Amino acid sequence: MDRLPQDALAAILSRLAPRGLAVSRCICKEWRATVDARCNLRKDLLPVSLGGIFFSLYYYYEPTASAFFARPSMARKIAGKLDSYYVGTEYPESFAYILSSCNGLLLLYGGYVVNPATRQSASLPPYPPLPDGFEGLRFDNDMYIVFDPTVSPHYEVLLLPYVPFNFQFKGNLLEGTTWPPSPCAILVFSSRTGRWEQRSFILKGEPAGTIADVKFSSEPSTRRHVVYWHETLYVHCKGDFLLRLKLSDDNYQVIKLPTITKRDKYHKLYLGKSKKGVYLAGVKPYHGQLQIWFLNESDHNTRWVLK
Repeated sequence: MDRLPQDALAAILSRLAPRGLAVSRCICKEWRATVDARCNLRKDLLPVSLGGIFFSLYYYYEPTASAFFARPSMARKIAGKLDSYYVGTEYPESFAYILSSCNGLLLLYGGYVVNPATRQSASLPPYPPLPDGFEGLRFDNDMYIVFDPTVSPHYEVLLLPYVPFNFQFKGNLLEGTTWPPSPCAILVFSSRTGRWEQRSFILKGEPAGTIADVKFSSEPSTRRHVVYWHETLYVHCKGDFLLRLKLSDDNYQVIKLPTITKRDKYHKLYLGKSKKGVYLAGVKPYHGQLQIWFLNESDHNTRWVLK
């Protein structure tokens, strides 16, 4: 059978409903390339308007239960009362706060994955023993969910290591140990398989420093602020660097934050994304100052560009 011209194929595929269009991407590489380049699948599957905002206040560095802020018309469509998912569980309803979110899915404290728009939820199974050599590190709340409905209907949850201030150097993790290590063993849950698996990520480029450097560094105010962009997870880590995890080929990169002088030091740094990629915002709330940097990753030359 002769192949259809790309224009004809794009015209046919563009008439499909979003779900059928997403399935068409799985037929072959040519169809996937046509859908990505010629059909506005991402706009069809992901909302272009803001339905509401979940937020949580902090009381003595501990988050309160997440609340939902929206117009009354949207509040009726979206299940904003997250405490309802804790009924009949071992956790009190006051623990209904969000650990991570991605493209409409929420990961709640206790390992609950929730879709407020469809009112569906699932509970993660207990994670297996930690990888060898990671004793003494914290993993409990450093879980991040990644989900892109234009690529797959399934989601993944990553359990990342974190160096607490009271960490005791021992075993394979001594003061001079490179951090993050390479290979770095990370526990990953997949909704496709329904189980946790250990995956090894290889460092590309320079490390952030040593484990001693990270242990004694100050806590970032946005340690749990993450961005998922083009099958890559960006995490603002303790030690003031971004961890760039490429999930498609299991490698990672350390990206230093923009150089900020002591005079210009910001009270808070926020990580986010827009149409072109990853952004970092520095805010001085008491001075009314704001600066924004764009992470330019074109031509394999990663650099921050002040906007």
